[in-house]
Amino acid sequence: NLLKGKASCSFQEGRRQRRYAVDEGAGSISFGRCRHGLYHQHGEIDNITVMIRPEVLEQWELKLDPLLNKALACDHCFLDGHRSGEMSATAHLLGTAMDQGAGLPPAQTRSSLWLYGQSVTLVSLFLEVRQDSECTCRVSNTDRQRLVRARERLLEDLGKAPSLSELARESGLSQPKLTRGFRQLFFNSVYGVFQQARMIQARSRLMSGDDSVMRIASDLGYANASHFAT
Repeated sequence: NLLKGKASCSFQEGRRQRRYAVDEGAGSISFGRCRHGLYHQHGEIDNITVMIRPEVLEQWELKLDPLLNKALACDHCFLDGHRSGEMSATAHLLGTAMDQGAGLPPAQTRSSLWLYGQSVTLVSLFLEVRQDSECTCRVSNTDRQRLVRARERLLEDLGKAPSLSELARESGLSQPKLTRGFRQLFFNSVYGVFQQARMIQARSRLMSGDDSVMRIASDLGYANASHFAT
């Protein structure tokens, strides 16, 4: 997802409606056989969706992690926070190909085989990220809310990250619980989440062409432009 605003989705779970934030630069696995939900959006969002039936996954004889297996067996899930540079690059390639394909002559458009191959690659990258993930069901609802607030505080100013002790104190979590919770819920370290958000904003600003590299580097807290380039 590339966001200029905020987005979320919600699903009925038992007697209550559970709401999930749609994260900038992150992917989610959503499944619901005959399941209805609501989508909330404020601002702009670009995203790629690959839809695949569970029986196709079974045909591929893939080794799925226990949480994903359980979710598919229950006919509903929303597993969010999946991130990796390769995943983002593949999604960007797919999005660019589809955007350009609408206005290009047939000889210059990507073939259906290429689109299929990239889509399968994206699915495999999601599953690779999940192999090293811990079960998010170990995070209580209270801690989940605290971790989401901690992430919002972390990303308030992408030019300067708060210290771990400051972030833990403001969120009401111990430092070990904060760092462990980030890996369980967001599949990344605290500063990994921060760095990824910086790079996503940097890419967006570079692609818009409105600011110089030096200006963007400075705004994102880089005193040395060569470090930013690296």
